[in-house]
Amino acid sequence: MRFRSVPRILLILTESDCVSSSTMTLETTTAYTGLPRTVGEVTLREVGNRSIVCMAFAVAARDAVDTLCESALGANLPAVGKVSRAQDGLTLLGLQHDQIWCTRDGADRVDEKCLLVKLGYPDGIYLTNQGDGWSTLVLDGGNVTAVLERLCLLDLDLRSFPVGMVARTVMDHMSTVIVRTGESTFDIMTPRSFASSLLHAIENVALHIHNESRL
Repeated sequence: MRFRSVPRILLILTESDCVSSSTMTLETTTAYTGLPRTVGEVTLREVGNRSIVCMAFAVAARDAVDTLCESALGANLPAVGKVSRAQDGLTLLGLQHDQIWCTRDGADRVDEKCLLVKLGYPDGIYLTNQGDGWSTLVLDGGNVTAVLERLCLLDLDLRSFPVGMVARTVMDHMSTVIVRTGESTFDIMTPRSFASSLLHAIENVALHIHNESRL
């Protein structure tokens, strides 16, 4: 039996080939690229520094949690589908009777540890950081409601879905949280892994509606 010899490769690195770890840096990336931009009548931009902390508690403890949030955060718990404003730019989104999202935009991020301190380390309140897992897209424009209504089943008429309302929905098969922040302005939050697909769907519909209006 013969064994074939395997050639050996000797790799020689000079000092100039080596990069010091002190010169290497990590750069953050956003969920969306090429924004802001306008498609038809709709302008799209990203909120790249939104903190999101999920606050969960037992339904039976809601009144006690409401009292605590009023004293510690300066805001009552919002009803399901509503939004309330707290101190330090904190916004509370009423997604479920026993679940609230606490969000804040800006470089001064808020996390579960920060909220625990503000609330005084209470028992029965469970906080999880969702900020890195979700992305936020802002849509603004004259026909933005028509665009979104082709992608989800919600009635987004201003009388049915007024400013300051929030809802969970499915938008073109993707899980989303939608907040109306103005008559023609919406925040669309979706898991970061769906961001590019959601953007593609919205742009296609916006362009299609724009082309229809020109016929």
